[in-house]
Amino acid sequence: AGHRDDAPAARAARARHRAGDSPRYEAEYRVRTAAGEWRWMSDRAQVVQRAPDGRPLRLLGANADITERKRAEAALQAIAATSGASDGPDALFVELAERLGSVLGLRVACVAAHEPARSGEVAVLARWIDGREAGPCRVSIAATPIADALATRAPVRLDLPLATAPALCGVDEPSHVVLPLWDDREGIVGVIVAAGRPLRLDAALDSPLLRTVAARATGELVRRRAEARLLERERDPSDEQRIGRMGGYTWAPTTRNATW
Repeated sequence: AGHRDDAPAARAARARHRAGDSPRYEAEYRVRTAAGEWRWMSDRAQVVQRAPDGRPLRLLGANADITERKRAEAALQAIAATSGASDGPDALFVELAERLGSVLGLRVACVAAHEPARSGEVAVLARWIDGREAGPCRVSIAATPIADALATRAPVRLDLPLATAPALCGVDEPSHVVLPLWDDREGIVGVIVAAGRPLRLDAALDSPLLRTVAARATGELVRRRAEARLLERERDPSDEQRIGRMGGYTWAPTTRNATW
């Protein structure tokens, strides 16, 4: 059975082509399987032989299941719409972890920041565990597969429990993907850990979604580092003035007011 939102448009497109009003027939629509699941299908066809009166006599076409592609497109659109507009400094990371976990059906999705001065641990900014946000924490990654992944800057798929899983995720899952967050200028800025089902780094849905979440998280972490450096530079003159017992002032020529 065809989906009521897609079937009419598909039938109309097929009728236009059979009538000779379009060069080919193309349509995407959902159908319900015998098990009751809705699957997306793609149809492409063309009339290759017609009768003298224009009636179609022979049509060649192809049909493909594009459900995974449609899921990937919807997931990527959802990630692109993530704004972090809700309250809290880590709202963006919370949204990213939630969308990653819910779309891919994961038990765990974590986004963590890596600080150069504290290379033996990560600051977990968001944890999506069993359908809920679990809150931030700090976790040691020394001598773990996470540390190895950060050292090589390469995504790693592990079919064994992570040594840090109980502390990082709160659950012990046999399948993990560790995705380092890397910036050309900043180096390693963080890591994403996803667990709960055998993820494929080349799958139609898994890989694009992981890459998109990684790009959004990396951009925000790089922005935070730049902002922290700017604040530090602004503090330096104040500290120097205080230590040297020097003052500073601004003067407005129009009002001839000076502020010390």
